[in-house]
Amino acid sequence: MTHATKNVIIETSEVDEGITELVKVLNKFPSVRTLYCCEGDEYDDDTLEGCYVAFDCPNSQRLAQLARLICKPQIGTIRIFWQSDSLDGRIMWSLRIDYLRNIRKITKALQGWIDNSNKEWPHRSN
Repeated sequence: MTHATKNVIIETSEVDEGITELVKVLNKFPSVRTLYCCEGDEYDDDTLEGCYVAFDCPNSQRLAQLARLICKPQIGTIRIFWQSDSLDGRIMWSLRIDYLRNIRKITKALQGWIDNSNKEWPHRSN
């Protein structure tokens, strides 16, 4: 007998406190799965060094949509780039963030999109 199934997120992970909210909201974005991350080191002028979130996004349309949402002048300098292809033959991406204020802006932009689109797409779809 075949049963109906649901996607259920059952994984937990320790995440640096400075990027916890960003990682949580990024993982609500369709097709995105965080692999690892680091909040980096903060300097007095709001500059971050080494802040990144590495993620998997096998759906190129969703990746482009994600980039359009966060790569905007009002958010600041954000870099999304290919990092490796060693994850089951899929491409791994890295989101690099240079300023602490940009973490909050990215989180807010993604959460706003999710709140406005919540009924239009199923969570965690590929």
